[in-house]
Amino acid sequence: MAVLRVVVQLIKQIREAEEKAEKILLDAREKAEKIKAEAEAEAEKIREEAREKALEEIKKLRDEVMKEIDREEHRILDETEKKVVEMEKRSEKRIMEAVELVFRRITSL
Repeated sequence: MAVLRVVVQLIKQIREAEEKAEKILLDAREKAEKIKAEAEAEAEKIREEAREKALEEIKKLRDEVMKEIDREEHRILDETEKKVVEMEKRSEKRIMEAVELVFRRITSL
């Protein structure tokens, strides 16, 4: 009988140990899931911050490019205006030379 009691007691202790182990395993799973969810939330936050920073950087670069385009456009317009003025002066000079030439021919007749 004493052996039977010891065996029953051991079976009872084994069952309690198994229940404790299952509870510990369940708690560990819950903690792991919680940690995983927190890590995923933090990763999403970091991704969003990185995305926002990248968009800000893209906007800055776009603004710089637009400023450079504007400067280049103004430079080209100024250059073109100078060339047009030079061409007008040359045209006026040629017209005056042509008028003089026509006048000389008329007066020499």
